[in-house]
Amino acid sequence: MVATVGKVLIALAITIIVSWGWKVLYWVWLKPKKLEKLLRKQGYKGNSYKLLIGDIVELATMVKEARSKSIHPISHDISSHVMPFDHHVFNKYGKKSYIWFGPNPRIFIMDPELIKEILSRPDEFQKPHPEAFRDSIVGGLVISEGRKWESHRQIISPAFNVESMKSMFTAICSSCSEMTKKWELLTASTGVVDVDVWPYIDDFAGDVISRTAFSSSFEEGKKIFQIQKEQMDLAIQLLFILYLPGARYQ
Repeated sequence: MVATVGKVLIALAITIIVSWGWKVLYWVWLKPKKLEKLLRKQGYKGNSYKLLIGDIVELATMVKEARSKSIHPISHDISSHVMPFDHHVFNKYGKKSYIWFGPNPRIFIMDPELIKEILSRPDEFQKPHPEAFRDSIVGGLVISEGRKWESHRQIISPAFNVESMKSMFTAICSSCSEMTKKWELLTASTGVVDVDVWPYIDDFAGDVISRTAFSSSFEEGKKIFQIQKEQMDLAIQLLFILYLPGARYQ
């Protein structure tokens, strides 16, 4: 009797191990390779799938290298500096391409009509939500689905019509004028000076949002914007961390 129970337990344990092993194998290899085959069949191009990591390592390396260098010579063509891996993929495979975030492919949608169709069918095209912390930071339209997405879109749409944008023009000009005055003060003594414009552009964006959306200046809401900026920096860092099922519950 004891021997029989022991055999049953061993068989059960083997069954569970094999079942979980198959699920892991399907997740890390069989499903990605199946998706890769389907994408290529539909005319999409990209790197071959690498076990578990996908394109994460190459993407992180390119981003780190791009951030360590300044744009030289100065040019308005900044795509290779701001989004180096995407720029590399477009040059290599064209606009109908995809990249791998771990075992999950992400497709570049460049056709305006296709984008319009996807946005008009929010119930069918669901957004990925792999990380609760990241979703709590971003919020709004970026992660909303279905009726909630439609409701959010209806609320913000009036703010972006032509007449509303015209009413914002004065506030935007004021913010821009204040920024250029700061630059003029920097060049007042020597006439020529090297300026890191990014902090000013960052403050300018915050000031415009404050004036147009909340009728206040950036200085009044500076602390809130700083906290939001730190949250977004954390969210960007999470993009380069491979998501593992169940990790959010640890």
